[in-house]
Amino acid sequence: MLLKTCILSGCDYLQSIKGVAFKTAVKLMKDAEGNINEIFHILNSSEKYNFDFNRALLTFKHQVVYDIKQKKQRYLSPLPDDFPFDKSFLGDILDNDLSHGISSGLVDPDTHKPFSDKLASDLT
Repeated sequence: MLLKTCILSGCDYLQSIKGVAFKTAVKLMKDAEGNINEIFHILNSSEKYNFDFNRALLTFKHQVVYDIKQKKQRYLSPLPDDFPFDKSFLGDILDNDLSHGISSGLVDPDTHKPFSDKLASDLT
């Protein structure tokens, strides 16, 4: 319920509905017993907002992360079999060597090219 409350009050992935800050979001979640569809109804929110809210929720739950133990990228939590969207908005899963280089600070995340040899040798 906390994650939904935080998204409802506004986050990096979705602006809040005007007048819904954290305190109001908490009250709405309590009154609706966490039923987000009921909250959408109460707020008379748009279909676009409802869609974007659900994408934000999925992003927080399943975004691509770098697993330092496995030395590769993976989803933060496994995607359900009936995942309703194109998963590209969660982030790209890159080649293991590339993602390790980026996570180690050896490779530029935008260009995918190694940083200078001096910097690379300093970091290893």
